[in-house]
Amino acid sequence: ADFCHAVRTGTEPRSSAEIGSDVVWITEAVDRSLAAGGRLVKVQPRATTLSRIWSSPWPAATAALI
Repeated sequence: ADFCHAVRTGTEPRSSAEIGSDVVWITEAVDRSLAAGGRLVKVQPRATTLSRIWSSPWPAATAALI
């Protein structure tokens, strides 16, 4: 519904390909952790993710994700 609204009105949808890519990136890290018996795995933040985190109104909370 949100995507259709954005197409009809020419506005930006709440979701994007970049957000979808981040979801896959995080899911892959979770999968690696599970394969390692639940151990922490190193996750290299991507530049696009970092730029969104630091421009977020909640940088301290979102920085905990990386």
